[in-house]
Amino acid sequence: MSFVQTPPVLGNQYREDRVLQSFLRRHVPADTLAAIAPSLDRMGERAVGDLAAAGMAGRSDEPELIQWDAWGNRVDEIRVPEAWRTFARAAVEEGLVATAYERAHGEYSRLHQFALVYLFDRSTKVYTCPLAMTDGCARTLELIAPAALRDRVVTRLTSRDPARAWTSGQWMTERTGGSDVGLSETVARQSPEGWRLYGTKWFTSAITADVALTLARPEGGAAGGRGLALFLVETRNHEGRLNGIRVDRLKEKLGTRMVPTAELTLEGTLATPVAGLSDGVRNIAPMLNITRTWNAVCSAASLRRGVALARAYAARRVAFGCSLGGQAAPPGHARGDAGGVRGGVSPGLPRSRVARARGSWDAERWRCRRAATAPTDRQAHDRAAGGRRRERNARGVRRCRIRRGHRPSGTAA
Repeated sequence: MSFVQTPPVLGNQYREDRVLQSFLRRHVPADTLAAIAPSLDRMGERAVGDLAAAGMAGRSDEPELIQWDAWGNRVDEIRVPEAWRTFARAAVEEGLVATAYERAHGEYSRLHQFALVYLFDRSTKVYTCPLAMTDGCARTLELIAPAALRDRVVTRLTSRDPARAWTSGQWMTERTGGSDVGLSETVARQSPEGWRLYGTKWFTSAITADVALTLARPEGGAAGGRGLALFLVETRNHEGRLNGIRVDRLKEKLGTRMVPTAELTLEGTLATPVAGLSDGVRNIAPMLNITRTWNAVCSAASLRRGVALARAYAARRVAFGCSLGGQAAPPGHARGDAGGVRGGVSPGLPRSRVARARGSWDAERWRCRRAATAPTDRQAHDRAAGGRRRERNARGVRRCRIRRGHRPSGTAA
């Protein structure tokens, strides 16, 4: 039978991540770490268990926009893949947002939360996108919203009950741009029912969210960012219908294709001012800070997963008689051919010290490393001959310089 490569298999991503464990030991008190470790271990197992399985099973699935029902009614229903619902339930049950607001471990609660996020992210097709915005919305409302609005909404955003939990969106980008939000064209007008929004939001990720923070300019408001106000939108009314929102289309994206991202038209959307009727950009800053922190953590998680996959593959791929993981460097690199690195190790680092640092090497793997890096008879002969040539050349240069009147320093004429 022809050769078929065995695929890499990942183990518990918390137990195998020595860097994460070392970081937590340095920054978290021992008693706190002992309390949070079971949840991290459980997430590390789910990251290669049910969450990874759901992601692989639905890796080609994408959200679908159904704009009309069979009777010609505009419904704008967005159907998400089954994997997306699996990720949503797991995130709520494991407290990926709630952990930060329960504050069970005081100042270390955020660290606990982001360690969970770090383990969760790479197995869940960027479901961290709606989670980041949910966290950002909860923090913004916690800081600046009126008590009634805060108490009603934040408890839903931070719930561990899948039947009660809400997610949030962040609607800022318009056709005028996403960075210079002071050019936003969405208008807020008062009505007997409250404030209503009119305009277009050009890039709204996780459009299936229950609420969203968005910017709009109250009629008669000043130009620029200071004239914008921050509003909270509940995406559906008490009848379960969209709240004056028309979903024009889902975005065609190069990546993150399971995330439902849409272009919206707001047609009298009821909204609640969060903190006055101006300074909307400044007021939404807590959300931006939180979501950017999530982005940084998830970027690190991506790098870590790449390393984990590379190591798992190297342990199973065999070449030249042993696994890639048991070799110091590929053939041809043993003499420092790869950018000054000898045998895959920095030239300034003694091999004995490297061996001690990598205490996991067993005798068989060490034998493979020595076999892979040991010079052949021909290489040994070439090195010896090269050394003799260099010595002869050096003696010739010295004799030539003496004949021309140049003597080494410290010698008499």
